[in-house]
Amino acid sequence: MLDQSTLLLNETLDIFGQNPRLSRLYTQLCFAFPLPNYDIQLQARITAHLSHGLEILAAALPWVAGEVIRDDTGLYRIRACGSTPTLAIKDLSNQLPSFEEYRKARFPFKILDEMVIAPRRTLPDAVNENAPVFLLQVNFVVGGLLLVFNGQHNCMDFRGQAEIIRLFSKACREEVLTDGELEAARLPRFDWIQTIGETENLPRSKTKSILSAAASGEQAPRLSSRNLWTYFLFSSDALSTLKSTAVETMESEYVSTDDVLSAFIWQAVLRARKSRLESMQVDSVFERQVDARKRLGIPEGYTGNVVFKSKSVLHLQYIIEAPLGVVASRLRQALNPTPSIEHQVREAATTLHKEIRESGTISGSIHTGLPLTGIRLSSWAKENCYGLDFGGLLGKAEAIRRPSFKTWEGLVYFLPKALNGEIAVALCLRDDDLERLRSDDLFRQYGQYVG
Repeated sequence: MLDQSTLLLNETLDIFGQNPRLSRLYTQLCFAFPLPNYDIQLQARITAHLSHGLEILAAALPWVAGEVIRDDTGLYRIRACGSTPTLAIKDLSNQLPSFEEYRKARFPFKILDEMVIAPRRTLPDAVNENAPVFLLQVNFVVGGLLLVFNGQHNCMDFRGQAEIIRLFSKACREEVLTDGELEAARLPRFDWIQTIGETENLPRSKTKSILSAAASGEQAPRLSSRNLWTYFLFSSDALSTLKSTAVETMESEYVSTDDVLSAFIWQAVLRARKSRLESMQVDSVFERQVDARKRLGIPEGYTGNVVFKSKSVLHLQYIIEAPLGVVASRLRQALNPTPSIEHQVREAATTLHKEIRESGTISGSIHTGLPLTGIRLSSWAKENCYGLDFGGLLGKAEAIRRPSFKTWEGLVYFLPKALNGEIAVALCLRDDDLERLRSDDLFRQYGQYVG
């Protein structure tokens, strides 16, 4: 067992958590739970249950109750800030729909506003805002509750946040965290990714996409009143049919469901956009955020920021006209690049370490905007969030969604896969593109509009 002093308090964040663009940014996830009835006593019991879980979690991992600061050297680190993460409680039974109304509407964006249900906005309100590591907000509605988790983006990517939520669910059930879980969550962060010696270094041109990956989770969007967030649901049967279709024409030895759904979304969005584009003779970029833990030999339960950005660039007309399996294969091939993901991530870490040694900080000046034809995907589908049991009166969530936040055209999320195999896809598109997508017969055959 690790010494209890290894608790990541006043610990420097990992190298990809040093990017200033991540500062005070949050990733949010909303868990929706039905309740048997609605009264003050029930609210008090649930609040006490969750508070007790946070006490147990923070006793094992005190850093989750800390906050991210930028110290005098210019580095980001976690410092102590209270005994437990903040748990905000709101009774919104007179302001929000009932849980049954949420259920009938299938939990759309329009009634999941971060300004109402989240403890902190995705994008920072002010430069001088503090940045707690982990925040929760319970929103009681008639017949249920919405539990929103906010994870600070310097500290954790989504894999890391999902792990903290999983450990919290265990704490709520008063289950002891294993030595392996504690060790992974307490790993010293800053030097965990091995840097590259001069003899094995690669050209700097290979590094750019990795450097921007550390800042690509929640960047300031291209704001437009014409952009809308929308959910579409893909059932297990729809996903199986899509994959069977793709396998018939795939050019690689294997394609995953994520590859196929990504290709399907890419093709459909470009079909919706093409009528307003000046030319079809342009390239389209598809960016995927990829967890690099396995390739780097980092434990799956490591809670830091280890994201690799896989980029696929294809001719727009080719994407639209190619069979689904061909496009899915191209996306799969991008996950096995030359040089390897491991080497590219290590090279990026080496570059950032060098920048810190020479200037004391990372500039954070890398451009991460999307071109007009681009799409950026973060897939959380493999995270077993629906399988988490929070004990007490809560149990497992009925629905999991990302709350709505400022629009950013071309941003896509695959939400955690439900126990029945369904995946909710969050899309941000222009309103005219969205209307064309909803009228696309092929897309409608598989994706159910939620809004």
